[in-house]
Amino acid sequence: MTEPEDETTTETPAPRPGRLARWAESGALGSRRAGPIALLAGIAAAAVAVVLVVVLIGRDGSPAPTSAAPAPADDPQARLTYSARSQAFVAGATSDILSVTAYSYRSLQSDLYNGLAVTTGSYRARYRSALHGSLGSTARRLHRTQTFSLAAAGIGSMNAAGTSAHVLLFGTQGVQDDTTGGRTDDSLVTLDATIRRSGDSYLISGLEVGGDAGLPPGTTGLTSAAEAARSEVAAILTLRRAHLVADSDAALAGSVDPLHAQLRSQAAAARRAATKGRYDLTGEVTAIAVQSAAGDTATLLVAATGDRTTSAGKSSVATDGRYVVTVVRTGGRWLVSTLAPVAVAN
Repeated sequence: MTEPEDETTTETPAPRPGRLARWAESGALGSRRAGPIALLAGIAAAAVAVVLVVVLIGRDGSPAPTSAAPAPADDPQARLTYSARSQAFVAGATSDILSVTAYSYRSLQSDLYNGLAVTTGSYRARYRSALHGSLGSTARRLHRTQTFSLAAAGIGSMNAAGTSAHVLLFGTQGVQDDTTGGRTDDSLVTLDATIRRSGDSYLISGLEVGGDAGLPPGTTGLTSAAEAARSEVAAILTLRRAHLVADSDAALAGSVDPLHAQLRSQAAAARRAATKGRYDLTGEVTAIAVQSAAGDTATLLVAATGDRTTSAGKSSVATDGRYVVTVVRTGGRWLVSTLAPVAVAN
């Protein structure tokens, strides 16, 4: 039986020229090296924005697929509605992503073939146009090489037909060219990949830097676990001088050991730093996805930013973080037990 199709037009993938020895190009207009991210925003390193050419050849503006029917069961435990299907989409994304996030100026033609083999629809056309156009010319002129190292991946929203899903990817982008003096300039990046299933193939039909993959179909427990992760990360990155104790307590209330003990040991120092430095910190979650869900434990991928505002009203980005967050159900509540920052790959 033929499965229902969504609005994405599927093209026949180009044949792969042997194994993917080199990765295809998305390119980079600029990059940055993010400093280490502390658990508390008060001692987080400053970061600047990443701008990737992949934005220019990325998603076509269509809305993200909604979570698929049937509605999740009223189950307090965290479970994916379509576990095997979710794993297949993530596997497809992690297999494909290297072919559209890196390149070598020495092998742009074979890189192009590799990228076309894992893309579809209008994204495939934009990808081809970019490598044939100014992006390829710039790569040759600057002798540019770009690499990508995947750190973590999680499943996001899925359409009702099960033919398309979003996958959130955290990784390190490395850029080396004539402007870097021989060194590789590494940056942490967040990618929201739209993956289209066609038969046994899983192809990239959209790619957005900094996008939010959303949540996959699952139980009410999974939704509660995700909300706990979202709330706790935002709370950890928030510390306002007018609410020092309340903000510290909010972060502690959403955690359990070992994270709880870490936060408690750092709370006083963070409050002193904010008071002495006369600044406020506010955090916001920008992306979330599910890495795994197993009853009373769930692991979420969470991207978040933190702003620092001085007493003079000047604001700047204090934190641009990506985290692997473990949430556990204890005493009928979902609490965060570990929060592992994703660091630049060495």
